[in-house]
Amino acid sequence: MDPVSHVAWGIVATNLLPEPDAALPRIVIAAAAAAAPDLDFVTKFFKNIYFLKYHHSVTHSLVGVSVMGLGIAFLGRLVFPEVGFWEAYLVALVAGVSHCLLDLLMHGTGAMVLWPFSRRMITGSLLLGLNPTTTHARCHEKSLRVCLACQLHSAVMSPMMWLGLLTAVASTFARSLRPITALAGAALGASYVLMCHLQKKKTRRVALQLADDATEVLAFPAGFSPFEWLAVCRLPEGFRLLWLSSPKSELMAIRTLPPAASSAAIDRSRSTKTVREFLSACVIPWALQIKDRGAVRVQWQDLSYALSSSMDLYAARITMSPDLTVLDEDFRERWPDLWRPG
Repeated sequence: MDPVSHVAWGIVATNLLPEPDAALPRIVIAAAAAAAPDLDFVTKFFKNIYFLKYHHSVTHSLVGVSVMGLGIAFLGRLVFPEVGFWEAYLVALVAGVSHCLLDLLMHGTGAMVLWPFSRRMITGSLLLGLNPTTTHARCHEKSLRVCLACQLHSAVMSPMMWLGLLTAVASTFARSLRPITALAGAALGASYVLMCHLQKKKTRRVALQLADDATEVLAFPAGFSPFEWLAVCRLPEGFRLLWLSSPKSELMAIRTLPPAASSAAIDRSRSTKTVREFLSACVIPWALQIKDRGAVRVQWQDLSYALSSSMDLYAARITMSPDLTVLDEDFRERWPDLWRPG
């Protein structure tokens, strides 16, 4: 989720606490702790496989935020000596946990909240993360400016961000009514998430009626509106993708895909580090093979991100020679070109 939402809801969560009374120390410590788990975002500027493997892992675990909270509390105590260490730590801990909870609600690879006891990524897929409307055309470049533009665009379009931001401001300035105001805003946020959950269940029911031969139906947010959903229906002969508007059970678009291709090249691609990491984080893997100018190309996609027909989102690509020697492998959240079967 975008950093603005994390900071806003981190402040809301800590405004529920009775102490410390000083607003500035609480806001600064909460903001730092709420943003700290995304320090692993630095992996995006190295090999893309590192971002795929390490983002939302250790720093997004309960153990991770507990340890980071100690450091933030220590620094907070140096800057604001009037605040006790354990008061500062409680603020940092609550804000850090709020970050993990928000990322559990977002559709994505999930968060490794139970590390080191479990490396399982957990996700609720109720709120939108990556989306064609928020990804920059230069998303494939390793540019902090481009990343910030994507994140801020996502924040502006997210109802959860606005709920959190308004509640953070209102509760901070409510003084004696701070906990009550924060609680009211948190209740609104929880109600919004519950509405998304109910719309997701309704989407699955409608999709099952439209694709009565489906063996499995999974639903994912397809827009920042809580009423826009993508239903991926697994059929005996492949997949059917349905874009639905949940209030009126309206079918907005439909797309049919064959089963994931099977070939020696695709089997070979499974042995690469990039595809192994991709498949470990993938919800609905789908592969295609392309022959192009003497090279063999394989693309792995996650159909839960099939949000646009004009760009390849969240895909791993492997290029091989005709004898299936791997020439190049990479993963990107958005590719600047399209790979389509001939």
